[in-house]
Amino acid sequence: MRSTWRVIKKETRCSVPKKKNVSLALEGSEVTDPNSVVEKFNEYFTSLAEDLVQVHCQGPVPSFSSKSVTFNASMYVYETNPNEIISKIKSLSNKMSSGLDEIPDFILKACAHHIANPLAKIFNLSLKIGGSVITTRGTQTKQISVSLMGTSLCTQKNLPNRIIQANVLPGECWAFHGSSGSAAIKLITEIYLTAVTLEHIPQALSPTGERSSAPKEFSIWGITSVDSDEDAFCFGQFLYDLKGPPVQTFKVKNYSPKLYSMTEMRIHSNHGNPNYTCVYRLRIHGTINNMSCGVF
Repeated sequence: MRSTWRVIKKETRCSVPKKKNVSLALEGSEVTDPNSVVEKFNEYFTSLAEDLVQVHCQGPVPSFSSKSVTFNASMYVYETNPNEIISKIKSLSNKMSSGLDEIPDFILKACAHHIANPLAKIFNLSLKIGGSVITTRGTQTKQISVSLMGTSLCTQKNLPNRIIQANVLPGECWAFHGSSGSAAIKLITEIYLTAVTLEHIPQALSPTGERSSAPKEFSIWGITSVDSDEDAFCFGQFLYDLKGPPVQTFKVKNYSPKLYSMTEMRIHSNHGNPNYTCVYRLRIHGTINNMSCGVF
């Protein structure tokens, strides 16, 4: 922090001369108070778009906020590193103005090498906060190879925690041997479970167009212990349809009035791959004190 403030003090010594006697001619009168001038400019530009629409459009002005917008694709966010942050900061222009953080771009650029490491750590940790896979009950993780036209692009062995992360690219999945397996998940809090979402790679992103490793029949359970099935509650058995969208959400078939902090996905079959099954992403949905939430 000391080095960061030294850079800030060094950079801010180069003060920019302030212009005096600022005035604005408005509707036959002259506004000389700087705060009033700023406020008038703000009022003008914030209402400009609405005024133009009223002048050039006939009929009622559409309100975007009143429309329901559906997005069929997922947005993926990946971990960053200090070099990427430094590169992004260096691409900023040398402006004296600042944004909501009240830090001008030229100061950020001067501090880039000092703040890149903590910023990368904070950003990456924010992606990892949430639930975790606590056991797979003996299901064996498999190393898979992503290939194109017979050429191997990469070989990787992802851990089960991959299924609760947002990366859905070829090979970015948890693969296990065979067509059946399970994964128990510790949630970030107790919830009344209401739905589950399973996502698999779209056919357009598959290097070969083949997706037979996708889960087919699976069930979701509420559990109180990973050592015993006693008191386990089945929320229902579901079918992931390869002909449907990549992201499919299923409402629970059996509702439980009990709060659960652990759930388990049990996969009973896949879409025909005899060697392994790939799970890309699982999301659990529920309510907390009548407030809807998505756990992942």
